[in-house]
Amino acid sequence: MTESAYKNSRCFSYVVILSCSDVSVGLNLSEAFLSMGHYAYIGSANIKRPYLRVLRHLMKGSKKLKWHIDYLTKACNSVGALLCSGIDENTLYEILIKSDYVKPSIKGFGCSDYKGIHETHLFKFNKDVESLNEIISYFALMLSKYCVEIEIILS
Repeated sequence: MTESAYKNSRCFSYVVILSCSDVSVGLNLSEAFLSMGHYAYIGSANIKRPYLRVLRHLMKGSKKLKWHIDYLTKACNSVGALLCSGIDENTLYEILIKSDYVKPSIKGFGCSDYKGIHETHLFKFNKDVESLNEIISYFALMLSKYCVEIEIILS
């Protein structure tokens, strides 16, 4: 598929970067264990103000636990995000699943819209990450080939 085939400025996807200690995350009726490290969660934001979806995931405090990511952000620190216009959540998944930099984490996490198609929407970084800048730089460089525009949001 060519780069131009990915680019549709009407769709938005995002990557939320999280830093976790060894932690158990309660997920509705189940629980999952995350080992210490950095994680990337992907999602879509095809709404009028897509950055509001990302900001919701970055905020701490009392918010209604609605999506898997809400349970994760309660247990871990959301440290930043990249909002990407021009590619959808499915394409973002296809890019990350082929990456050597991250590996799939909790099976079925956050991908109920793609049940049986996507393994997960939560990925763990394969190596120790030196800094948030390293993560942001990696994603910005990787996604620049596919996104019409990338907005970096730090918390």
